[in-house]
Amino acid sequence: MSRTLVTDRPFDAAQTDLLRILSGLIIPASEDYEVPGADDDTIFAEVLRQATSHAGTLKPLLAALSDQAQTNLRGAFDQLSSTQQAELLGSSDNAPLLKHMISLIAVAYYQDGRVLASLNLKSTPPFPNGHDVDQGEWSLLDPVRQREPFYKKP
Repeated sequence: MSRTLVTDRPFDAAQTDLLRILSGLIIPASEDYEVPGADDDTIFAEVLRQATSHAGTLKPLLAALSDQAQTNLRGAFDQLSSTQQAELLGSSDNAPLLKHMISLIAVAYYQDGRVLASLNLKSTPPFPNGHDVDQGEWSLLDPVRQREPFYKKP
């Protein structure tokens, strides 16, 4: 019988660092709009949490990106200039990685209260403050109430 350990941290330190770099490349901080980048601690924690369910897909893509950096540019990805990192990430070989990362980052980024505030959006659900619902004609439900049940009783 095989025993497999499952962890809630499927990425090692190097992969986590690479994910953080990619997050910052895809959505950098903006002083003009006073918003953090996707590599901000709070936002990146959410990116990492969401990436966990995609680890099986992301890990080989991250390894391929690291290999390309070593082979083509003769250096570790984190030691390259941001221009070199962006060019390598933007190459057609890395389109699947970029597609996954954009999706994960966008979801995490636009849940952050600071980002929503910069867009003049509330970070709370719309219904706690309530929306007025017009009262309808309840007698319209009478035919439904009067018909025989068509489901299986427990």
